[in-house]
Amino acid sequence: MTMSSHSHDARTFQHARSPQPDSLTNLPTLPFDLGGDSDILDAPLLNAIADLAESRGAVRFTPGGGVLFDTPATRAERAALPTPRPHPPRLLELPSDRFTTSYENRPTFRTFVDRFTLAHSHHGYRMVIIPLDHRLSAPELRAVAEAAEAFGHGTIRLTADVSIRLPNVPLALLRPLFETLQKAGLGGQRTSLSNAA
Repeated sequence: MTMSSHSHDARTFQHARSPQPDSLTNLPTLPFDLGGDSDILDAPLLNAIADLAESRGAVRFTPGGGVLFDTPATRAERAALPTPRPHPPRLLELPSDRFTTSYENRPTFRTFVDRFTLAHSHHGYRMVIIPLDHRLSAPELRAVAEAAEAFGHGTIRLTADVSIRLPNVPLALLRPLFETLQKAGLGGQRTSLSNAA
């Protein structure tokens, strides 16, 4: 982490802890509760946060579903964010032959699968981990929302280690998801994928 980005992060988090006027606040927690699962975000909410990031700056997620912008959001902006809805998984039987071929022949993809996916309770599926080692821009937020809808079941989960978990991704869709995340600058490249041959 560079010195300038470190000092900016410290300033952002310091700003979030200091008292704010009622009209200007960062989001220490998002204004919703899904039965205690405030770490669950869906694509419409991610897109709304991306829209807000266009004027408020990049976003950093905090454990428990909090959102910090570069500049504070107003209460009205917070209230306008949609409440996430539960999205039951769509579990499909898809062939995994292309996954196997890509895994065996593409070292960078194999590194992604080995380091940034977890076994899933359903055979033929993985949970994808998107490490959050930087503030996310509006385009990156939109890419995560698009990935959640196209490759998962429309929902992501924030974890205590401040990563995004995209559940229910079929093996057959891991390579297209990996390529989507690479194009958006997400998916672990900053943490080690660029070092894989």
